[in-house]
Amino acid sequence: MPAGGVSQAVTGFTVGDPLSSGQVLAELLFEPVLNCVSDADLLFSDPLLGDPIFSMATTRLPRQRSNPWATRIDQLMALIVLLNVGIVLFDLSYVRFRDLYLRYLPQVTQRYDPIKGIEPFRDTEQYLAAVDKLMQLGIESPDAAQQLADLRDRSVAMIEEDPFRVANKSGGLEKLKNRMRQHMGEESSKAAFRQFWSQQHLTAQNWQQELAYFNRNFRPILAANYFRPIDESGDFVDLFWIIDLGFVGLFSVDIAARVLWIRKRRQKKWTEALLWRWYDLLLLLPFWRILRIIPLIVRLHHLGWVNLQAIQREINHNIAENIAGEVTELALLQTFRVVQGGIQQGALRQFIKEPLTMVEINEVDEISAIAHRLTEIVTQSVLPNLQPELEPLLEHLVQQAIAQVPLTRSLPALPGFSQLSAELSKQIAHQSLRTLQSALSDVTHDTKGQALIQALGKSTLAHLQTGLTQTQALEEIEHLLSDWLEEIKLTLIHRLEGQDQTQAIQEFEAIRLGNKVPTVLPPLPTRR
Repeated sequence: MPAGGVSQAVTGFTVGDPLSSGQVLAELLFEPVLNCVSDADLLFSDPLLGDPIFSMATTRLPRQRSNPWATRIDQLMALIVLLNVGIVLFDLSYVRFRDLYLRYLPQVTQRYDPIKGIEPFRDTEQYLAAVDKLMQLGIESPDAAQQLADLRDRSVAMIEEDPFRVANKSGGLEKLKNRMRQHMGEESSKAAFRQFWSQQHLTAQNWQQELAYFNRNFRPILAANYFRPIDESGDFVDLFWIIDLGFVGLFSVDIAARVLWIRKRRQKKWTEALLWRWYDLLLLLPFWRILRIIPLIVRLHHLGWVNLQAIQREINHNIAENIAGEVTELALLQTFRVVQGGIQQGALRQFIKEPLTMVEINEVDEISAIAHRLTEIVTQSVLPNLQPELEPLLEHLVQQAIAQVPLTRSLPALPGFSQLSAELSKQIAHQSLRTLQSALSDVTHDTKGQALIQALGKSTLAHLQTGLTQTQALEEIEHLLSDWLEEIKLTLIHRLEGQDQTQAIQEFEAIRLGNKVPTVLPPLPTRR
């Protein structure tokens, strides 16, 4: 049934509608569930291969191309995407880990700092140059006093202006201040730096050791500081797009070739062919480049280089566990709502007035088969177990019938008549039950008896339909059915809200993996 069939069946329903009552009820009952299942499956489908990426029902192995050249091109492009994602991750983490690169791999910072627009910060660079000049002059040089005064002034200016703020490294300045206060035993960082860069502290005996201490504990922090200019858009200068431009161009050629192939092979429009592999479009985004991991993982999975089946099953399990209850409640609400609407619009009247026209899918008469099974159950199981309760009831009925006969009203005064009446009633009840059980057992194995039972059932249904249409009881039945369905709906929803869906999902996975075999019923009788 096409989408929207239920709404048409409900809102556009009339008594003379050409749809048969069986079709109307089937559409009302089963379309909401089918729509929920089909919509959930489309959400996670891979348009290129036609297989679900995260299927709620199955887990498929990646398909292999029959053309070896196409496979090699896919492998080459996957390696290029992997290389690009690696470079992107390096670029995104470069600023954060630049201090490590500067300490252990200074060649990397020399080459990559210009890409990120990083320049040495002028103030801290001049500060280190002043320290180097003092080391060259020596503490006994005539110019040493002037050089120390310059360092004292630069230290105070550094504390007041915080040249680390531009690089978001103000914590480095705090480290310098804390270490100098601790080293000099001063509470003020400015006073500590002034005392450190004084001739009273740096003497001919210790100045080399003190400068070595400075180079070991202060120089790395000062050298790691940098300056990043800001462009006209207000962001830091970043020239990574120059490196990424070549990759984006190659990805564009690859996507264009795939679009042409899909359009020719699948007979799709340009937009449909472009969206056929929607995840590849993430490779062209100049922002949010981290999302390129998605097409990378999909390509590696399709090539069989990465096995994501375990992750896929876990995702399926989590998704199903989270939405199973909501989908079930939605399906129940939709089903009951449509059925109630159909009853209120007259579906029950049409079902009663019009004969059923069923679509046959086998050679089995289901109604006769059900009646045959129920007769067997009543004969073989129900009546023998109910005999102790039915015999006293029949005895009571027989005794009442005997008491209604005028001839027997004066007989109870005769001696022994009560015992005779009770014994006679007991025998009649017992024999009646045995006769009924034997007759039903014979009928189930008699072709003519089965035909009579089937005719009786059809006649009963016909008279019931006639009686319902000729009385006012149908409106009352429709009202009661609608209220009864509302009670069932609310009861089921309340029960579902308090249940854990984990056990149901585990049972579903066990059935899908073949750990549970459904029960096989005996063959049903065929139509004659």
